[in-house]
Amino acid sequence: MGKLLRTDGLFLVFLTFLEIVQLCFCMNSTLGCIEGERQSLLKLKQSFQDNSSRLSSWTGKDCCKWEGVSCGETGHVVKLDLSTSNGSLITDKSGYSYKSYDFYNSSKQVSAPEVDPCLLEFKHLVYLDLSGNDFQGSRIPKFLGSLKHLRYLDLSNAGFSGMIPHQLGNLTSLRYLDLSFQGQVLSSSGGLYADNFQWVSRLSSLQHLDISYANLEEALDVMQVLNTLPSLLHINLNSCGIRHRHFPRGSFNTTFLARINFLSLADNMLSGPIPSALQNMTALRELDLSANSFNSTVPLGLVNSKNLVRLSLSGSSFNYIEGGLLSILNKVCSLKSLDLSFNYFQGDGVLGSNYRNSSRCLAYDLAFLDLRDNEIGGRIPYWFGQLKGLKYLYIDSNSFSGPIPSSLKLLLMLREFDLSNNQLNGTIPQSLGKLTSLEELNLSGNQLNGIIPQSLGRVSTLKELDISNNQLGGFIPESLGQLVNLEWLYISNNL
Repeated sequence: MGKLLRTDGLFLVFLTFLEIVQLCFCMNSTLGCIEGERQSLLKLKQSFQDNSSRLSSWTGKDCCKWEGVSCGETGHVVKLDLSTSNGSLITDKSGYSYKSYDFYNSSKQVSAPEVDPCLLEFKHLVYLDLSGNDFQGSRIPKFLGSLKHLRYLDLSNAGFSGMIPHQLGNLTSLRYLDLSFQGQVLSSSGGLYADNFQWVSRLSSLQHLDISYANLEEALDVMQVLNTLPSLLHINLNSCGIRHRHFPRGSFNTTFLARINFLSLADNMLSGPIPSALQNMTALRELDLSANSFNSTVPLGLVNSKNLVRLSLSGSSFNYIEGGLLSILNKVCSLKSLDLSFNYFQGDGVLGSNYRNSSRCLAYDLAFLDLRDNEIGGRIPYWFGQLKGLKYLYIDSNSFSGPIPSSLKLLLMLREFDLSNNQLNGTIPQSLGKLTSLEELNLSGNQLNGIIPQSLGRVSTLKELDISNNQLGGFIPESLGQLVNLEWLYISNNL
């Protein structure tokens, strides 16, 4: 199967790419390519093992027409794109965007024991993408720092390992830098690491930085250096060994905090209270702090941005939300995706109860809400029915009790709804039959009684229905036979 890699901050990627496109790729050379550069491309081709014949078009005299090669007005090569990705982005349920690679199909890759120095011949190169190929655990070559015109450099998921060369700091025109890894590549190559981040301080034009899965435990200056970059908008430091000691107090200027629109520190080693530096980021659109060990309260200062679209705090040992869930939803009208799953939220206070003072924006914007695997108790709030934009609602594996509220019939856009493994009782409401966009409904592992309502047969979009492990009785309604799209039906362990 193809593996999906995260490339969050889609709008920024597009912006950076668009600027580069406008700069040079709109130029269709009428002169043909430079002969010396054509020879260098052939040398580069010879350095690769190309089982898929991806470079089979690299023949003939005009290298500007070769696949993956673009030239400027003077015939010089300005773009070299050897990525295994087709460039398309896939958006998952929570709204995150992914770039598709296929690490299990080596026929799509070119491989080499190292990057050939012939790249130095392309002195006008602005764009270089070697992502998704296999450089067999070799080092990122220091000579890349001599390609002074580079604005876009993507070496992600290409099997590089060892220390990130400080020479990359010479690329002072660079706007986009992706050195990220994914699990499969990391385990086979050993991964990248950095002992300090001073080399990054010279990248004053950098807007997009993704260095996920590189080991930055010893680079204690990483956040201080990023704080000095005047153009930086997008930071992805997933799985980099970041700790609280990487956030020295008083070292962040307000301009930096007000500019960043994407930040991911997921799967690191952050613990204790959320660093104060993260609580004043007023331009944020996406924030991911999942898979850490905060063991603390979610402060309302974390959602100070009126532009926040996605917030993921999953699996980070949070135990309380300042003001409750309602306070977050009332404060950020732009929020479309909120993931609070796999934490230690307890009781019903974590949700908030003062719905009367809620803003009208609460009713329409949120599309994804994940509260699964906490210890939230009490009744399912009636105000959940006012989240009319919801498409995905997961509140399974909690301690909700009482009946399923009738207000949920208002969630007409809902596609997936999981209430399983709670302590819900009473009957399955007939009104669930009004959720005519529903594709997956899971009510298993509760104490629901009565009969299976005929109205479920009207939800023609249903693909999966699980009502097992309850106390339901009576006959299976004939109306379920009308569910022509149904693929899975679970009704075992009832009366």
